[in-house]
Amino acid sequence: MVALAETVTEKRLTMQVADIADDTTVIRSLDWDRDRFDIEFGLQNGTTYNSYLIRGEKIALVDTSHAKFRQLYLDTLKGLIDPATIDYIIISHTEPDHSGLVKDMLELAPNATVVGAKIAIAFLENLVHHPFERIQVKNGSTLDLGNGHALEFISAPNLHWPDTIFTYDAKTSILFTCDA
Repeated sequence: MVALAETVTEKRLTMQVADIADDTTVIRSLDWDRDRFDIEFGLQNGTTYNSYLIRGEKIALVDTSHAKFRQLYLDTLKGLIDPATIDYIIISHTEPDHSGLVKDMLELAPNATVVGAKIAIAFLENLVHHPFERIQVKNGSTLDLGNGHALEFISAPNLHWPDTIFTYDAKTSILFTCDA
């Protein structure tokens, strides 16, 4: 009789938080075990899914995280801010590592407005399955958070996904480029 060894794989998922500019915090979801990016690119050291909190008079969350980080991400976010105070959820594109927790965020921040390209909003309607406030942005659209945080959106369709946008914060001179 042959004994079969049981293979146990532990997910190595960790979180990091850092202030990167005035009123701007990065929330990094580190997936140490991911070995491929979009099938064709091998990864030696995993990958990171980034989201950002921008705090002006209004608060914006740029991207969420992958669903595999659900509890870690939400606990980390709740340690930084009451999610119900988030005014805007900006989605750079609807790939699951950016939009995987939008439905969860809308449950925690039911008054938040989702900001994204027209096609991103359509994709999210099919993902969330309940009504939500939205702003469709295109190249040159702006959103003023107050305290100098004036966000400008740059349309970059098909750079990675058909609904890709970048977000530029004039106060900090940070360009939030999603995967670029």
